[in-house]
Amino acid sequence: MINRTPNDGYVRVDSRNDRIMTRPRISHYLAGVLIASVAFGLTLIFSDAFRSMDEGLLPLKYRVRGEVQIDSSIVILYLDNDAIAALGDLPLKRSYYALLFDVLHQLGAKAVGVDIAFTDHDDTHADYDQLLTSVVQRSGNVVLGSYFRSHTSDTNESVLPDRLKYPVAGDFQKGRNIELPFTELLASAIAIGHTNL
Repeated sequence: MINRTPNDGYVRVDSRNDRIMTRPRISHYLAGVLIASVAFGLTLIFSDAFRSMDEGLLPLKYRVRGEVQIDSSIVILYLDNDAIAALGDLPLKRSYYALLFDVLHQLGAKAVGVDIAFTDHDDTHADYDQLLTSVVQRSGNVVLGSYFRSHTSDTNESVLPDRLKYPVAGDFQKGRNIELPFTELLASAIAIGHTNL
């Protein structure tokens, strides 16, 4: 049952539990929009202040947390632009990668992950491809990179050799049209990963 009131609102009786419910007035909506607008405006005005406050509290957070032991078993090798330029610019010669993998193997690295997809042969330096392939095979600890050209919920992992397939639990990136390292290098790898995010 609906009863009209003089202020053009209405009162409704909820038959399930006999509560009286009123229709919100437009003034309530306007007040909500005004409060949201003011809050948004204050956030824009004081965003630098909030950022500097957060940056000021960060050292305190680390002091309270205390020093954390660094995991020295994981090393990330990053070549910046200067290092790449010193080595002759991109693409780097594959003999450099072979040397790096060999040194890491000699130093006792249990695994070496590479986020570079060696998908094609190096036509100008075929001997470097052979060197890289033999070092990867001899090391026995290199996980090569690949990438999916498109993301889907299923995968075309049937193109992978059986020894490189492994069961995956949870939400793991999958896709189609996988770009793999060239055939000889792929055959020498201990495993394959992908660089899609």
